[in-house]
Amino acid sequence: MGPNSSCSSSNTSICNKGTSLTFNGPNIFVLAGGIYNGGGSSMALGSGSSSNSYNIGAAGDGNSINASTSQIMTFGDATGSGDLFRTGGNITSGGGSCLALPAAAEHDIKGNISGAGGVVLGAGIYTVTGYVNFGGGGGDVSNCPTSGTTTGLSGSGVTLVAAASSGGVTCGSITSAFCLGSGYSTVTLTAPSSGSTAGLAVIGPQSSSNTAGAGFTNGAANTTISGAFYFPNGPIYMSGAATLHDTVDASACLELIGSTVTATAGTAAGSTCAGLGSGSTGTTIGLVK
Repeated sequence: MGPNSSCSSSNTSICNKGTSLTFNGPNIFVLAGGIYNGGGSSMALGSGSSSNSYNIGAAGDGNSINASTSQIMTFGDATGSGDLFRTGGNITSGGGSCLALPAAAEHDIKGNISGAGGVVLGAGIYTVTGYVNFGGGGGDVSNCPTSGTTTGLSGSGVTLVAAASSGGVTCGSITSAFCLGSGYSTVTLTAPSSGSTAGLAVIGPQSSSNTAGAGFTNGAANTTISGAFYFPNGPIYMSGAATLHDTVDASACLELIGSTVTATAGTAAGSTCAGLGSGSTGTTIGLVK
């Protein structure tokens, strides 16, 4: 599908403003430009099927997927044989929005993921050339993606690989490849239990010359993570009463691996990984150098 120049940015292939728009699946979406959904509208792509495929280019503003403020945008899963999820630009959501991305073995994203509303990550590996940033101007959203559900960030069986190849995002006092900030107090992220990234929730830059880290800032409360943050060359920094723990299930384990790990200004972190002792949830911590 070609570009639509009448939207908020040039080279937008699908532009939805103020209506309800549904593309039933299974479907193959090959779009030269990006997808924009705004004006309080709702959009569903690949609805009713788990065998969809997405190859989405970028609009003139650099966004492949732009879920603007106060609307719902959902993607049917891409878990059939040969299915893929690929973007040529950023994935962006505005405050008050609800964005639900599909499950796919691989999510290849040429750009950044920037969420200001509720974001649901379908299972799979997300390979992001830029940074991953949740927070700033938004946060938790009610009835996302279904009625009665409050979501800040949710993902099960997810690994985020953030390369920050063009630089990270400012997150508190550090430059980060991954940032979780203000407004996100309903966060559940669980790493895959099998496969090449089993046990890894977020992986930072692997080049020794790239020291972008992971940040948890003011407002990032009640963050529940099972899996490791692996930042061998960058710092992991918690500030402003951010809280991290791992009570996703009985087998949950939160590990923070960074060049340095800093907790300041009322922050807290707890882990109940097997082998760390028998303390109560949120109080058992092991430090390994």
